[in-house]
Amino acid sequence: MTDPFKHDYIAYDEFGLKEIRCMASGKVVANRIERESKKFSGKTSFDIMRYADYREIPFMAKDGSVTFIIFCDEHKNTEVGEAEAALITEQIRRAKVMELKNSGKTPEFIETVMQNFDRKSIVRKLTDEEVRDKFSKSVLQ
Repeated sequence: MTDPFKHDYIAYDEFGLKEIRCMASGKVVANRIERESKKFSGKTSFDIMRYADYREIPFMAKDGSVTFIIFCDEHKNTEVGEAEAALITEQIRRAKVMELKNSGKTPEFIETVMQNFDRKSIVRKLTDEEVRDKFSKSVLQ
């Protein structure tokens, strides 16, 4: 296991997103698979396959929005204090930069996007009650 929350949780290669790791432990929880295209005979396509222990846990961001942090089943109940939240925010920042670079964005564009990123700092894990409240209302509306 790497130091919790200090590793990159996504990896890209020349074909795009390659794998997703638990943000706490670094364990691979999803990866890219190649499969035969259903639409075009003889062609292949890529998909991301999530493993059985892939978990998305809702967290509150500084701007009040909700974001989902990726954990493995073993670490889904990991306590996240201020220090860990700051490390998670940094993981997300690095991942966003990697995504933008991989999609061919210019350094100027990347800098502009990242300047607006501060408001997305992770604050805390949502409580079960907050999850029920936020998601039951959004489904009913």
